Amino acid sequence: MSAASVGRFFNCGQACLAIKRLYLFEKIYDQFVSKLLGKMEKLRVGNGMEQGVIVGPLHTAQQRDEVEGQVK
Repeated sequence: MSAASVGRFFNCGQACLAIKRLYLFEKIYDQFVSKLLGKMEKLRVGNGMEQGVIVGPLHTAQQRDEVEGQVK
């Protein structure tokens, strides 16, 4: 679980080695997602220069557009 969250959110997820997808067996899916959401809810998003912020902004408009497209 920790490896999945660190693998995705390390360096704001803007690293070539960041996890893009996870393949899970159905029997562990609900428990895994619940635990992952618990970890994500603890992440503080904001200005990367502020103390306590874990996830900062995307560094380019192109990256923002790509992420917005993925969300849509």
